[in-house]
Parts: sequence; structure tokens; C-alpha cells
Amino acid sequence: MLPLYDDNPTKSTPIIVYGLIGLNIAVFLFQISLLVDEGQLIQMFFNTWAVVPKQLFQSPSQEYLTLVSYQFLHGDLGHIIGNMWYLWIFGNNIEDYLGKFKFLLFYLACGIFAAIVQSLFSFNASIPLIGASGSVSGVMGAYITKYPRTRILTFIPPFFIVWLPAVFLLGFWIFGQTIYALSAFNSNVAFIAHVAGFVAGMVLFRVFNEEV
Repeated sequence: MLPLYDDNPTKSTPIIVYGLIGLNIAVFLFQISLLVDEGQLIQMFFNTWAVVPKQLFQSPSQEYLTLVSYQFLHGDLGHIIGNMWYLWIFGNNIEDYLGKFKFLLFYLACGIFAAIVQSLFSFNASIPLIGASGSVSGVMGAYITKYPRTRILTFIPPFFIVWLPAVFLLGFWIFGQTIYALSAFNSNVAFIAHVAGFVAGMVLFRVFNEEV
């Protein structure tokens, strides 16, 4: 199921969402420029700025910044389009509700938590963890918490388009991610980070809403 549009207007322009999407695209275009020399430059780039669990736990004082930078790296076009699409659909309302600064902190915090949890389950791995999935999952967790009854225009393959409540659409999504996380430990997709980010979003939304 693919969300197309939510029936949930905002009162302000989602400047932070626009900025995050723009920055992710800019970094991805830079990555494309590194696809030379049989991929050695891009691999060095990922090893420097992505979260590499083994390096993170061996040298946390040197690697902690990757918990933020990894959120702006993506593996391919489908990866970045998927993440940015979901951020576009769900991020504007959470930014509108929390405010610009709180939303940015919330977004980054969800991504940090997602990376740490994923790394704990693969602490000896040398494969770079990249992508905004954990952060965007956090936004989705906040959305289902605040707007469970909001209608989402949804494409259901092969050719159905229907309005679904957010609690159903996002509940179905996180259920699937949880099943994959429990059964696909060796997958190249960081399903654990998705689940961790979603849960972090549900919890941190309440924290940022009340205390930050």
C-alpha cells in the first residue's frame, strides 16, 4: 500500500521538511558523482559518514557524528524516493504541530535511536548503515499517535485507490516491518531500525510535545 495524500491541512509552511528533502537530494547527487573508480570513492564515503556498527562500538568518540550523517545517505534512487515520499506525506503535519526547531530535533533523535538499536543487533558488522528510514519511521510513529483517524488516500496494487484511516495504514506498515525484523536478520534492509524508529517516534513525540 502506498500513501498518496492525507486529508490533514497545515497552518504553516513545512520549511524543515522541505530543507531535509533538499539536503537528502543534494547529498544523493553528490554520491552519484562518486560512482567512479569501480565504486571505491563511494565506499570510502560510506565508511566515513555511514554508521558502521563495528566501528561505532570500537571508537564511539570518533564515530558518534555518523549517527546523524548516516540519515542523509541513500543506497539507490528507490531508497531515497521512498523515504522522501513518506517524509513529504507525513512530516508536514508533525512539523506544524511541534514547531520547526522541535521537529528537527525530534527527527534527528528518532534516527539516532534507530541506528543505535540496529547496531546493537549487528554490533560486529562492517556493513554501513545508511538512510533516513529510521528518522522517517519516527515521523510515522508520531503521526499515528497524533492523527490516528486522519484519512489517507492510498494506492493498493494493482489498481485500487481508497481512503484509509492512518491507524490502519501505518498499523499495517509497522506490523509488516516487525514481521520482517523478526524473520530477516540477514537482510540488507534495516528492518529493526524501522521498528525502533517508529517506536521512538511514538514515545518521543509525547516527550517533545510536553517538555522540550
